[in-house]
Amino acid sequence: MMLGEGQPLYASGIPTISSCPIPDYLCQVLPGGGLDRLDPDYAFQQVETFARTVDLLDTMPRGEIGIVPFNLSTVIGDLL
Repeated sequence: MMLGEGQPLYASGIPTISSCPIPDYLCQVLPGGGLDRLDPDYAFQQVETFARTVDLLDTMPRGEIGIVPFNLSTVIGDLL
């Protein structure tokens, strides 16, 4: 199973938050840049929630958040 850059955190039991889910339509070239699809209130809620989460994490001790163990064989395996 390939989870991407969050995989070591997931494997260590550390919750993650995706900051950029990127829907397919964002990869299209649309007239006017597609701004008519933007819901400003919803976008504000998303940014505000993410900012509150970062603020909360900044106040937590590292051990409370979790530690990803370094595994050289995993790093080398990912490079090959």
